[in-house]
Amino acid sequence: MKLKLSTSILLLLFSTLFLVSCECVTKLDTPKVVEPTDFAKVMFINSMPEIDSVDICSVDKIISRNILYDSASVEYKVIASGLTSIRVQSYKDSTIYFNTMLDLTKDAYYTFFAYGTKSRTNGLLINDSIGKAVPTNAYVRFVHLSQDAPEIVFAFGSYQINQPLKYKSYTKFMPIPTGIFTLIINDSGDGSEIIKVENYNFKPGKYYNLLLKGYYKQPNSRKLTCEIIEFTF
Repeated sequence: MKLKLSTSILLLLFSTLFLVSCECVTKLDTPKVVEPTDFAKVMFINSMPEIDSVDICSVDKIISRNILYDSASVEYKVIASGLTSIRVQSYKDSTIYFNTMLDLTKDAYYTFFAYGTKSRTNGLLINDSIGKAVPTNAYVRFVHLSQDAPEIVFAFGSYQINQPLKYKSYTKFMPIPTGIFTLIINDSGDGSEIIKVENYNFKPGKYYNLLLKGYYKQPNSRKLTCEIIEFTF
């Protein structure tokens, strides 16, 4: 009787120790994807004369597709603010031309210009904010992204802007009178005319990127041009 009791006690103790030492596998939850709640807005411009069309990617997602060199898109894309990746790649075969990190401020507006060549692509990010705008004015900003063009100055008819601009530089937004003007771009060195855009109607409450792009020296694949990109916030 005592032997049976002792045996029963030993079995009970062994079972208890086994259950205590058993580590049960807890339920594994699938990690939750943290969706961004703060955003900035970015307009993307293709200024690369060697590349007809590009895609823009952020965090491995295409956010702007088929951006044409010959026709600027004026659509702002919503992107998570803070530090974010931006990649410029070929629309045709996804060849990567440029990859960088941008630090975007919540609720801010930007324009990103992809420029350069296939072998040496770069990016220029400009903040589009100008403070308090007067609704009866037009606002213009000149951006020089023609790699072989000289330093330039520009004028709206007889209204001269005395701010020389070299490659990869740009002005702040500046107010101009509205109406029809001829945009004249001159070599800042000798004053000779490089190019002009005749009789363009600058409208009240509108914003303009005046983008110098293409090749100054000829013959070349795409000649020098000044694209006037009209947009609003």
